[in-house]
Amino acid sequence: SGLLIGGALGKKGPEPTGETDEPAGETTEAVETTGIPLPPAVMEKTTEDGFTYRIENGEAIITGCPKDDAFIVFPDQLEGCTVTVIDEGCMEGDTVVECVLLPIECAEIRANAFAGCTELRGLYLPAGTETIGPDAFAGCIAMESIYIPGSILEVSEGAFEDCVSLLYLFYEGDFESWNAVCDDFINPFTTAICLDGNYYQGAGH
Repeated sequence: SGLLIGGALGKKGPEPTGETDEPAGETTEAVETTGIPLPPAVMEKTTEDGFTYRIENGEAIITGCPKDDAFIVFPDQLEGCTVTVIDEGCMEGDTVVECVLLPIECAEIRANAFAGCTELRGLYLPAGTETIGPDAFAGCIAMESIYIPGSILEVSEGAFEDCVSLLYLFYEGDFESWNAVCDDFINPFTTAICLDGNYYQGAGH
């Protein structure tokens, strides 16, 4: 079906007069041939301190971060919407950042979000984080430890690939849950320590 700006398809409008009834600065609403308004385009915006983001379904998604900062504090809310997602490639290749504080209600870290952050030393994922995407932290060669909450549901393939300094991964759950969440994704010399006192060691031990 086609789109018509300002009217319904098949109806002849009034002759153009060179004037418009629309308020200045606004655009005519696009409608489908059924007359139902289309949803507005998802716009990416930038905060004063350099974060780029978009709002989807009432939640905020961080798409980019300030550059050349060693310490990054992600906002918890934007435009009154809770930040729940760190988007794909958000900080990929940032070779300056050493420490990040994630949004308190971050539920998803998407693919390559922090890949190649070669100076990132460690990370604490907030309670409620559910998904770590493919290669999310791949190539973070300085990372020595990471804390993963018991809320995690999926750790994707390659999430910590080539994190050659990652010695300890702390998981706030029991050993059985850990085995259900991941399948030998960590580096050969990484030890995953579970809350119940059990631990998982990579093949290099």
